[in-house]
Amino acid sequence: MTLEVKDIRLIRRLLTDKGLIYEYSGYVKSESKPNHYYHTLVAIHATPYPSYKLLRYSCECEAFAYRGWICKHIKTLYNKAINEIKRRFSEDYKHELELKQIIERMKEPKQFSLEL
Repeated sequence: MTLEVKDIRLIRRLLTDKGLIYEYSGYVKSESKPNHYYHTLVAIHATPYPSYKLLRYSCECEAFAYRGWICKHIKTLYNKAINEIKRRFSEDYKHELELKQIIERMKEPKQFSLEL
C-alpha cells in the first residue's frame, strides 16, 4: 500500500562534484491516525550514472522520534522524490553546470587597458 503524500516540494537543489543533492519536503498520511499527516524531509544525492543515496531524513512520527528508524513515511517520500528526480535530473544537471561555468567566468580577473 502506498501512503498519500500532499504538498511535496523541492526545497533545495545543490550541485556537487559528482551530481546533485535534492532536498524534498512533504506531508505523508498516517495509517493509524485518521486525517493526520506527518511532515517529512529527505535529502538525496543523485548522480548521472544513475544512482541515488539517501543523505538526510526526518519525520514527525513516533517511530522516527523515539527510535530513529527510517519509517514508512520517509520511505514513501523518498520513492516519490526519486520518481521526480528521474524525470528532471538530466535537465537540472545541465543547467547547474552552465551556472557554475558562468560564475567561474565572473570570478576571473578582468584585463583593462587605459589609453590616455
